[in-house]
Amino acid sequence: EITCTRAALGRLDGWVGRPGTAVFHDEPLVDCTRTVSIPATSRAVIAVGSHVSRTSWTSDSGPQEDGRAVLGRASSFSSEGPTRDGRPKPDISAPGQYLTAALARESALERWAERAHSSDRALTMEGTSMAAPLVTGLVALLLQRKPNLTPGAVQDVLRASAFRDGHTGYGLWSSCYGCGKLDIREALARV
Repeated sequence: EITCTRAALGRLDGWVGRPGTAVFHDEPLVDCTRTVSIPATSRAVIAVGSHVSRTSWTSDSGPQEDGRAVLGRASSFSSEGPTRDGRPKPDISAPGQYLTAALARESALERWAERAHSSDRALTMEGTSMAAPLVTGLVALLLQRKPNLTPGAVQDVLRASAFRDGHTGYGLWSSCYGCGKLDIREALARV
């Protein structure tokens, strides 16, 4: 627990090593941004935020729906930028909430009736760990088209091709969405 006994002009950064073990209480002076962490804060890393890509899916328990999720809005679990030293991260946002992927046979997740759809061997999940592979796949396609792209050039293509909407805002960068939302077709058209 951190308690302020004397304050001066400045900022105190605090973070938790194990998610779910602590909370920051809502206070007027608490800024909930700057939550992007290592390794996403590296200059050479493409930091990917997540946004809601759908709100309903089919499962072994029947149709499922998340009535709280808003299509296109940043996922509540997605970290916000900038970095502690003020650099703009995340770089881009990709669909990451309620994506359906292959279900591994005999995995523990196979018994998750609200998310698994066993007859289709599919599993619906969420996380930046679901959003980042979309960006990785696009990077692979870009490199397949133009193998000599540098990491900086790839980041430039992602930035230039990202689209913005009412959720992202129309500025050059957003603390939740980075430079905008992933646009695969536009990125491929630029290479």
